[in-house]
Amino acid sequence: MTAALRISLAANVVLLGVAGWSFWRMPAPAPPAASLPPAGRPAPVAIESRPAAPPLSPAPPGEGEGGTLNPAALARLEQLGLPRDVVVNAFIEKFHRHWDEQFTELQRRYAPKEVPERVMLELSRRRDEEKIRELKDVMGEAGYLAWDREQTLRQLNTAGVPLSANEADQAYRMQKEFEALHRELQMAMEDGVADRADVGELQRRVEEALDGQLEQLFGREKLNAMRGVTDPVAGAYRAYADLDPTEDQAQAALALDETFQAQEKALATRAGDPAQLAGELRAIQRAREEELRRIFGAEAYDDQKRRNDPTYRTLALYAEVWSLQAQDVRSVYVTLSAFHDEADRLRQAAQISESAGRRVDWTAVEAAVGQARQRTEAGLQAVVGSERLDRLKRNGLLMMR
Repeated sequence: MTAALRISLAANVVLLGVAGWSFWRMPAPAPPAASLPPAGRPAPVAIESRPAAPPLSPAPPGEGEGGTLNPAALARLEQLGLPRDVVVNAFIEKFHRHWDEQFTELQRRYAPKEVPERVMLELSRRRDEEKIRELKDVMGEAGYLAWDREQTLRQLNTAGVPLSANEADQAYRMQKEFEALHRELQMAMEDGVADRADVGELQRRVEEALDGQLEQLFGREKLNAMRGVTDPVAGAYRAYADLDPTEDQAQAALALDETFQAQEKALATRAGDPAQLAGELRAIQRAREEELRRIFGAEAYDDQKRRNDPTYRTLALYAEVWSLQAQDVRSVYVTLSAFHDEADRLRQAAQISESAGRRVDWTAVEAAVGQARQRTEAGLQAVVGSERLDRLKRNGLLMMR
């Protein structure tokens, strides 16, 4: 990372953290135009012999039954009783389907080779630019800003805590500043201007700065309420209520969960190969399970976990219909749980790696999940036979939870 860029990014972090009242008094900014290079970011480092992205068909305009979907057409649909959110969400879904087709077409054009990473990156950025542009075409500039504000505040305030107009305005501005700087850092890493370690550290500081601003605005208690965060010990009591935990057990379970979350977060800072991350996640999760069994007693904890698992409840409910003996139910449940856990880990590891800036081959990830499913089916067939295995599959027990 160049010294100039390091100073520039660090200065941005400091400015974000100390923006203060003068920043809040400014009129709400419009989101930066995605098609223009943001000010202050060095130009991407030139990479020789980059394959140019093949020309793809442009994203289709949002169209309704009677023509182009625009602010006037949207207003008419609302007058007919269709909520704006329903219409806009349907438009977004259509937009994503179109761009999924574009990515698939790109893969076909390069097959049997992989699509160059730079080509995929540029297409992803173009998709993001087009999405904002088309949403503005559908809702109008003012309508888009109002919609974006509502969506942003909904994510910030998942519990729906009442906010004053002033609080909502300030929170929206803070979040948009955070998103803009976070995006700049991500693009700097993707363009080779800054390395992953430096960007990861700066992104962490930006997140801490935003959290500090929000806490100053709302206070920690209200901010936690907005995020649906309750008293941690009370949360532990609820999470393990079926085990009727003592105070010591609740405190121990809370400490364990905090340690587990810290370990998972640490993985994200040094994300490597998804297969390696999946192995590390497995070790962390197994250690957590063993400690919970020690805290609550192995038999009590295992029994509570089974009773709260939809897979086990389904097996127990249909055991007679499916001709499963008690030992069969236990054996099938253990096998299915192992598969579900493995599939969860494979996808979680890939998400961690992707969030750290690595390109993830999701086709390979899903192929690994498919192989795990095939091994599980083979193991179950040996225990319950083909007919009962087919019943399990038709009832969705080998699908993801």
